[in-house]
Amino acid sequence: MKKKVIHIQKLAGVGGAEKHLGILLPGLVAEGWEIHYLIVEPKSWKDINEPFLRTLAQQGVHIHRSELLDPIGVLNIPKLQSQLNSYPIIHSHLIHGDLWASLLKKKGQHLISTKHGYDEKYQSKWGLNPEYLNNHKNIYQWICRKVIPAEDKIICISQGLKNIFIALGAEPHKIKLIHYGYTIPTSYTERKSPEYWLFLSRLIPFKRPDLLADTYIQYRKSGGKLPLYLAGDGILKSALQKQFQVAGLNKEVHFLGRLPDPTPLLSKAAGLMITSTSEGFGLVALEAMAAGIPVLGFDVPAINESVVSDRNGYLVPFPNTDLLSQALLKTENNNLREQLGDAGRNRVSTVFSTQKMISETLELYSSLRP
Repeated sequence: MKKKVIHIQKLAGVGGAEKHLGILLPGLVAEGWEIHYLIVEPKSWKDINEPFLRTLAQQGVHIHRSELLDPIGVLNIPKLQSQLNSYPIIHSHLIHGDLWASLLKKKGQHLISTKHGYDEKYQSKWGLNPEYLNNHKNIYQWICRKVIPAEDKIICISQGLKNIFIALGAEPHKIKLIHYGYTIPTSYTERKSPEYWLFLSRLIPFKRPDLLADTYIQYRKSGGKLPLYLAGDGILKSALQKQFQVAGLNKEVHFLGRLPDPTPLLSKAAGLMITSTSEGFGLVALEAMAAGIPVLGFDVPAINESVVSDRNGYLVPFPNTDLLSQALLKTENNNLREQLGDAGRNRVSTVFSTQKMISETLELYSSLRP
């Protein structure tokens, strides 16, 4: 009889957490586990979610889909209850999945929660510094504190998140640190001459695209020549476009919008820029490292867990855009850029390998089996 686990989350498009599951779930199937994926999706996202779910199904993951019936999903609970009953292990993801699983877990079932991030409003102000939790109490934090007692084990994808959830009341012995893993695609073996700087992100407050703009404007004023490509969308797009227009750089900055798969852009980039106040992990950093290009950003969690400054990229104190613009100029040296890129690729294959992530997850599953 196969060992069974069901993963549960709200799905509204494919971001870092979903890309992670797109790697992890088929890997668990390949190790002989029967993996089910129960998603609750807003009606408007069904067509967008379809390609991602189809790919998982083709790799042996059992897909279960429910339409989100209200903003929190309370009306979905009766159906979810019947769908979760027969699994010895429930593995929840993101705040909605954690809430549903904690409410529906029955005696004899084990609940594991992977913490992929924290409240974006909190991160916009304080990053992943747990010292300010009492300054920002809201429904997100309330749910986090309420679900923790029901969770038998917690996976944190970075040390920064581990610190936050310990401060929220999680017992350290229940937490296992498992970084995201990534496999270097064969298509990334050939790195091309740099044509632009690249930013792959939603244009929202905690990603700090305003600091990206400040950095790029200073870079151009200091003699930098490469254009900037932005793949992503969000509420700050108009303000960002205006910032570049005022600087006279609107023709040098290319807004590409939300792309189904922006990773092909990596091979022609001089480097990837990440200007967030913090990241739960930042899978995009591994994607850039796998492509053999440097990552440049601020020395904040959890980017500073994947990027080693002066080795596979450059990290400067937050929010020093002057130093970051200087790092861009420095990285234009082709020999240095290739050295940084090679080191990043090596770091992915050793420290952040897919197999390491899968093995650590399976160890946790096996420790919970009766």
